[in-house]
Parts: sequence; C-alpha cells; structure tokens
Amino acid sequence: MDSPRATGLRIAGIAGAGLLLLALLAAFFLLHQQWPAGWQPVLGAAPRIAPVFHRWIPYPSLMLEPASFRRASVLLVVAMWAVYAAAVFWIGRLRDAHERKQALAVVSALCLVMHVALVLLPPVLSTDLFFYALSGRMTLSGLNPYLAPLDTLAGDPLLPYASWQHLPSHYGPAFLWIAAAATKLGGGGPLGTALAFKTVTALFNLVACWAVLRLCRGQRDEDGLEPLALYAWNPLVLVESAGNAHSEAVMLSLALVGALLVRRGRIGTGWAALVVSAATKYLSGPLALLVAVRTVARAERGRRLATAGKLAGIGGFVLVLLYLPFWRGPAVLKPALDIVFKGRALAGGVAAVPQDRPIAALIVFAVLFAGAVVLAARSSRDLAFELSAALATYFVLFVLWWRMPWYFVTGLTLALVATPTRTSRALRLVTLFVALLAMFLYGMLAPDPRV
Repeated sequence: MDSPRATGLRIAGIAGAGLLLLALLAAFFLLHQQWPAGWQPVLGAAPRIAPVFHRWIPYPSLMLEPASFRRASVLLVVAMWAVYAAAVFWIGRLRDAHERKQALAVVSALCLVMHVALVLLPPVLSTDLFFYALSGRMTLSGLNPYLAPLDTLAGDPLLPYASWQHLPSHYGPAFLWIAAAATKLGGGGPLGTALAFKTVTALFNLVACWAVLRLCRGQRDEDGLEPLALYAWNPLVLVESAGNAHSEAVMLSLALVGALLVRRGRIGTGWAALVVSAATKYLSGPLALLVAVRTVARAERGRRLATAGKLAGIGGFVLVLLYLPFWRGPAVLKPALDIVFKGRALAGGVAAVPQDRPIAALIVFAVLFAGAVVLAARSSRDLAFELSAALATYFVLFVLWWRMPWYFVTGLTLALVATPTRTSRALRLVTLFVALLAMFLYGMLAPDPRV
C-alpha cells in the first residue's frame, strides 16, 4: 500500500492539472475576445458582447497579428487537450478505492469551479445564445418563433448581438420554453441575458455530469470516475456549455437522465424525458427511438404490444403538449428541415441548388438507422448509446452543411456513456479525436469582407 504522502501527491497532481486546464480555458476565451484588424473567424464570433462584459469586469485584452493569433489559438487547444489527456490517464491508473474516492471529489469540485469561472467569461465564440434569447422573447410575447424571423423584433436591445436575424427558430419546442424562462431571468439586457443563459446551460451540464457518473457506475465493475473525468473536464464540452451556452448541454442532460430512469425501471418518466430531449434539439431523437425499441424488445412476449402502445401514448402526449402552442401546420417544421436541405443558402445571398442537398447522405443515414433498430432489438446487450453516438457523428459529418464544433458534443457524450467494449472504446477514441480537430476551427481566420 502506498504511503499517505504518495497518495496526496497523486491527488494534488490531478488537482493541479484541473487548475491548469481552467487557466488555459480562460486564456482561450480571452484570446478570442478580439481578433486581428481586417480579419474575422471562419466560424463567426460575438464581438459586441465582449465590451459589455468589460464594463462589468475589466478583462485583459490582446491584439495579435493573424499568424500569431492562429498559433496562439492552436497552441491553447493543444495544451488544453494535453492536460486533459494527462489528467484522465493519471486518474485511470489509480487503483486504491479510497484514492479513487478522493479523485472523484477533486474532479467533481473542479468541474464546478470550471463551470462558475466560464459563466463569468464573455461568450465571444458564438452569438447563438442571443438567437435563443430572441426566440424566447417571441415565445413570451405571443409571436410564433417558427414563423417569424428574429428581425421581427426590430428595436429589441438584444437584436444587434444576434446573427441569423433573417431566420426563424429551428429548435424544438421544449427548448423554446427553456429559452423563454432564461430570457425572463436575464431581465432584457445583453449582460443579464448572457449570464442567465450561461448559468442555465451550466446547471444543465452539471446534471449531465451527474448522469454520466450514474450511468457508468456498475458497468463492467466501473465506478464511473474515468467517464466522468472524460466528460466533465473535456475542453469542447466545457467551452460549449458554460462557455458558449449552446443547447447541446440542455438536450444531453435530458437524454442522459431519461436513459438513466429507463434503466432503473421508471420507463414512463424516462421515456418522457427522452422525448423532451429530442424536442429540445432533434439530434437526440435516434437515442430516444433506440431506447424505445430496446425497451419493447426486452418486455415479456405478451407485454410487448402493450409496452409499445404505452410508449407511443406517452410520446404523443408530450409532443402534442409541447407543439400545440406553436402548431400552424407543417410550416412549423420548415426551419429545422431547411437546416438539413438548404445548408449554406441560409446565410443569405446563396441559392440552394440540388447538389447542395444531402439526399444520398440522408438515404445512407436511413439505412444505417434501420440497421441500428434491428441491432438494438436483437442484441443481448444494450447498444443504444454506441449506435446513437455513431449515427449522430455520421449525421453531423455527412448530412449537415454546417459542421460547427459544438455539433460533435452529442456523439462524444453518447460514446462516453456506452457500455465499455472494444467497439465502444474505439468509438470513444474516434469521437474524442473529432472533437479535438473541431476545436482547431476556432483559430481559423478569413479576411473581413466589410474592410
């Protein structure tokens, strides 16, 4: 048995790695507050919100030349992932149960600290939270955010902070109600709104961290520590949840909690949570359907039809409840379908041509999904997470025209909570590698056409 001093050094090393990761995350956000004159990020950014945060807290600011900016961004990404990988590797080598319990406390505490710190930093990497807020404002005011574009709210103080002002909302109705609540909490101004959405998203992501731990405990004698560290300290997950307040954290927390409830035998409540998740952002839809297929397949022979009917009834009731206030016919679904079929044409000024429409990729996705349904129903073990992780990653890579870094969080998360097998471990490595590559996109610059 190791001495208490050796144990203390190992735990201190893990804590030190977490603090270093936090410092690198803060440096990453501070670097992206201001990009070189005459240039703009390829992914887009939120330049107007940084000065608002500066008036609240005087953050340091640094102007770099384009080449230096790119190098600094890439180096920070590499450093974050190197520290993250080293910490997870170190955690994985702990064998003593008491030591692992201490490590769990450190990982959990620093996860909370990281979320608090990132909430207080300006969300300069994306304007999406203001898109959410304006959709929430429409929901509160009685306008239909599926039929009216954002610029219907001309004169709203949040409108200058949002991009895609000519588009209606393409998010599910569950998220519109969550966005409405966060918008109300934010008080109407840009600073309050940003803090409200970042706080709400951080809280949802902390719930997702808890669900990851609970889902992975007991799988092949695991205590859930490594999957928790892989998720809770993942740089992309942190940047896109508490950092940028993207909707993936909301969707995934509902999906993971729903799957956990189903696993614990609370099938009706868990299935309802999975449906709400899919009605937040549709990318978790395959997981919800595969969990349903698995649940029906595992029911007793004489109970399968009744189980399927129960799930269909619950799912239909939840969807009607969520969509009814907004439903004006199929036009309500058009914004989400446009994301798939029009792609870059949504930016305005570009015609959507047949070659841009991912028909072949969608056919392949349908075939893959059909195969996933068969596997989920016939396999002796639960494949829902790894199958849905593969489907989500395929959809983002080959169907969507916009391959934003935060889109890859879904596949990564679902791969992390899959039952550990050779296949799921390989999928975990693939999704982690894709997430790393996606973060390099933040440092890519293009000449600003306005200059």
